[in-house]
Amino acid sequence: MTLAHRLGILFAVVVAAALTLGALDYALRFPAWVRGAHLVLGGGGLLFALWRWVLAAARLRPDPASLALRLERRRPELRGVLAAAVDLTSPAAMQRAGALERALALRVARAAMERWRSEAVRDVVRLEPALQGAALTAVAAATLLAVTLVSPQLTRTGAQRLFMPWKADAQWPRRTAVADAVALTVHPRGVALPLRAALLRSTQSPERTDVYVRYRYIRNGQAGPFRRELLMYQRQEALISDPAKLRRAGVGTREAHGALFERIVDADAEGLEYSFETADDATPLRRIQLIEPPRVVEASARIDPPVYAAAAQAPLEVDLGDGRDERAVAPAALAGSTVALTLRLNKPVAAKQEDKAWLAEVFSDEALAAVAPTLSLAEEAEDVWTLRFVLEDAVRLPVRLKDEYGLAALDPSVFRFRVVQDAPPSVAFLEPEADKSVLPTAVVPLHAEARDDVGLAKLAVTMQLATPEGASGPGGALTPHGPPRQLAVVEGQGEALLERRLTLDLAPLGLSPGDEVRLEAQAVDLRASVAASPEPRLASRTLRVISQTQFVEEMQRALGAIRQDAIRIDERQKELIERLERIPPRLDDARRGQAVVTRRIERQEQAVERLTQRIDENALDDEALQQLLQQAKQLLQRARARSEASQNALDEAAQRQQALEEREDQGGAAPDDQERAALQEQLKQGQRAQEQVRADLRRLAELLDRGEDAWVSRRKLEDLARAQAELAQQSGQLARQTAGKTQDELTPQQRSELARIAEAQARLAEQARQTTEELLQKAQELREQDPAAAQGLARAAQRSRERRVAQTMEQAAQEAQRNQLGQASRTQRQAQQDLEQMLRDLEQGQQEREQVLRRALASLLDAIDSLIRSQEAELRRLEQARNDDTPRGLDQGMIALNANALGVLDEASQAGPELAPVADLLGQAVDAQTRAIVALRPKTGAPRLEEAQRREGESLDLLKQAYDEARRIEQELAEKAVQRQRDQLRAMYLDLLAQQIELRDAAASLAEKRKLSRRDRRESEKLAQRQRGLADALQEAVATMEGLDEAQVLQFANDAVAGAFADAADALAQASPAQAVPPQSRAVSLLQGIVKALRQQKERDDELRDAPGAGGGGGNGNQQRRQIVPPLAELRILRELQADLAQRTRLAAEHAQDSDVVLLGQEQEQLKTLGEALIERLQRQQGPGAAPGAGPGRRPGDGA
Repeated sequence: MTLAHRLGILFAVVVAAALTLGALDYALRFPAWVRGAHLVLGGGGLLFALWRWVLAAARLRPDPASLALRLERRRPELRGVLAAAVDLTSPAAMQRAGALERALALRVARAAMERWRSEAVRDVVRLEPALQGAALTAVAAATLLAVTLVSPQLTRTGAQRLFMPWKADAQWPRRTAVADAVALTVHPRGVALPLRAALLRSTQSPERTDVYVRYRYIRNGQAGPFRRELLMYQRQEALISDPAKLRRAGVGTREAHGALFERIVDADAEGLEYSFETADDATPLRRIQLIEPPRVVEASARIDPPVYAAAAQAPLEVDLGDGRDERAVAPAALAGSTVALTLRLNKPVAAKQEDKAWLAEVFSDEALAAVAPTLSLAEEAEDVWTLRFVLEDAVRLPVRLKDEYGLAALDPSVFRFRVVQDAPPSVAFLEPEADKSVLPTAVVPLHAEARDDVGLAKLAVTMQLATPEGASGPGGALTPHGPPRQLAVVEGQGEALLERRLTLDLAPLGLSPGDEVRLEAQAVDLRASVAASPEPRLASRTLRVISQTQFVEEMQRALGAIRQDAIRIDERQKELIERLERIPPRLDDARRGQAVVTRRIERQEQAVERLTQRIDENALDDEALQQLLQQAKQLLQRARARSEASQNALDEAAQRQQALEEREDQGGAAPDDQERAALQEQLKQGQRAQEQVRADLRRLAELLDRGEDAWVSRRKLEDLARAQAELAQQSGQLARQTAGKTQDELTPQQRSELARIAEAQARLAEQARQTTEELLQKAQELREQDPAAAQGLARAAQRSRERRVAQTMEQAAQEAQRNQLGQASRTQRQAQQDLEQMLRDLEQGQQEREQVLRRALASLLDAIDSLIRSQEAELRRLEQARNDDTPRGLDQGMIALNANALGVLDEASQAGPELAPVADLLGQAVDAQTRAIVALRPKTGAPRLEEAQRREGESLDLLKQAYDEARRIEQELAEKAVQRQRDQLRAMYLDLLAQQIELRDAAASLAEKRKLSRRDRRESEKLAQRQRGLADALQEAVATMEGLDEAQVLQFANDAVAGAFADAADALAQASPAQAVPPQSRAVSLLQGIVKALRQQKERDDELRDAPGAGGGGGNGNQQRRQIVPPLAELRILRELQADLAQRTRLAAEHAQDSDVVLLGQEQEQLKTLGEALIERLQRQQGPGAAPGAGPGRRPGDGA
């Protein structure tokens, strides 16, 4: 029973285990090694159970005696009988027993049998275990049979997988089916590779089905480790039509749709092997070859400009990179440039140079249509392409390469070539900036500039004169006069910029008011230069010639505008001061407003500078106007500096106020008294500077008011004198032509000219009368503002009335009408002399004013020097008191000093507007002294010595600045006096030169006659008298002019001129005009040399005066400028004398006159001596031993 039971149990367990493992394998798809492990473990357990359990039961053989004893224990009625019967009837016992024993044994056996009842067998033998074993066996067998009947294939597969795990084709039917959806066999290296799988079947939704990819890279021919990554469901379907893939997935249709899964992996390798896996399916391992796509590694371009621009532009080598960044944009090239684009590829790519379709595919249709490139391959390297094309317009050139696999770069190279068209050149006049009005004597700076984006071939500047048409006069129609004149030509070699600066002197052109000078700048670029008929680009300027009267009117209007602007700025400054006086002060508005004031003052300063430049440009020699503009410029500069100082003070006050407010807003301490006082002091500094700005602006308005009036009056008088001189000259010329003729004998032209002279003389007489009245009126207006100028104007008007200038001029007009031109000419010259004397009266008033100013300056310099010494002494006392700690009594010395300073301030304020800068500095020094006194004698507490020392230091600095300013003004006055003497000297020589030229021309006219008539002889005698008059005038002028004692070279030249005058006068007196012309020509040459030397010296003085830093310091420069005839001017005169001597020596050599040669030799020795003395004087003035002058900053008694 036990064996059957155990066999049944074991069979049932084996069946149950097999079914369970089969079910688990079906669900989990155990791999072969797991199933093999299951088989080994199960087989081992079965063998162990058979050995330990079934085999033991099979070997069980129980003893009958033992069974009988066990039955006796269960059945009491058999006790003692059953065991004995079994024992006695055993074969061994029966064999050994005898007959009796056998009989007894049988009897016992029968007795036991009788007691054993058959129905009791069930109680002794248990059948349940055997029945259970049979039942388990039957159930297990039935279950196995049922499973087999239901799914024999699954049962067979399960049995094979369970008991033959090594059998590869024993596979469960798959719940999922996955197919490879990657159609690639090659893929570009470096481009992300999408690995795609199609889930064709699954027991779950795609979202809950895991699809994996198992892949590895192939690098350097070696396979790397596998990686396993989950694919992402893309929520779209993939179509699978490959029959092999469908068969492997168990799909019988020709194509199938599946859920698309994807994973992006890198493709940086030679190849990639992969397979897709699900829980129970996997695709075969497949390889994709990763190939580097064709691409441009580097590109370069050579851009050659067009042929005509080769001289201006060099070929350009450009690195374009790989065509994928900003380097791929080539610099803009000129239209018509030739481009050679060289492309270096990463690998050879088959090219079809002649196939237009292939070219269009690679380089695009647009690029082919734009540039039509030609492609060539390098023979030595198949991976180098060269494209050549001509740029006419901008082009975008893509490069789309494909290799034999059809691979193309994901990001193709794109090269861009920009084109600029060759624009016409631009040409302009930088100077003058616009059309302008000029005087006939103007010297106009010209600055023409031409620019071109490629290169220029030529820049030319031409001039065309235009005069009034017919008798239209000024303001009428103008017609070109003569052909255009070329002023300058600049030949270009392809430069992008050509310019030419030159100076156009209008004086030699003989222009008259109403004429025009039309300037034209022409530019030709390289492109136009190679054209058949180049068209230059033009720029033009027009210079309109006006009269001095018109020029004066324009200057008068400009000065009036500046004055009005100064008044308006003063009003604006007043408003800003009032804003600061409000409580609380409006600092932001004041700061912005002060900045506006500063800018407006700067504009006025620029306007004054433009007027100064215009005067210089027009060669208007007007010292009064130049002085007026110089003073105006100084006032504006000082006003601007003070406005900037006020602006800075207000900025600092605003910052301090903001800091205090921010501290208080953040919970800090409120401003204390000291901080408020510091803020108020900052505001007061700004207000004081604003008040000083107003003072400067008021002085400017007053200066322009009275200066303009005096200057206009002087200019009108000068114009009147000049017009009278010109009319007198015209009358003299006409008198010589009509001498001895009655009015009826005159030609129509002469009668017309006579009427014109008479009419012009009458107009001048009326102008003289009006000018006299204006002089008296201006004298009355300026009596209080400028007494010296008013006195000069009154003196000139008084002279006009006493000399009856207007009546004299009217008389000349009447004499001209009566054809009494000789008498009219003399009357006109008399009127001219009276007008010139009136001008000298005005000049004398200015000189007297300057003398008064120089005396005031001398006194003021001594007083300021005394104040400086006193302030220095007070500072030393203060320092000693601080060291000794004895601060008492220091205020008394400062009070006395302050009182003296106030007296000096009053003296400076009353001296005139020229000393206004000195008065301002003294006023500031007085303020500083007052604050020092307040610090030394406070109402409460001890003296504030540190503040007092700072204030006294400020006072000392301001006093020294006032001294320097006074010294500068004194030097300017001295230089003006010297310059005035130089101008008078030059004017004297110019007058002598003009008269000598007139005499020479008259003598030359007489010399042309073969025989002189009695009338000619009388004319020669008159010329002799006039010639001696020139000699007397020269001698008188030299004798009366001071400061010519050291000018030995000039004296020698004067003697030479006087000698020439005397020789000419003697020849004319002897009625030998032919012999008078050579000495007269020599006198003209010498006078021209002297005038030229003095004019060059004046130009040099003007340059030194206008140079940066001019006017400061003493030294040799100032010492030379204070000489009437500086050594440099004498050196130029000496050169003219040497040239004259050389010419006379050549003439003497030709005539071989020994006496003349001896005299010339002596004269040469004299020139040598003069030259040596002149050089010695120059060395003394410029050498180390030269004594420095007392310039600004150097007071008497100061050390070196």
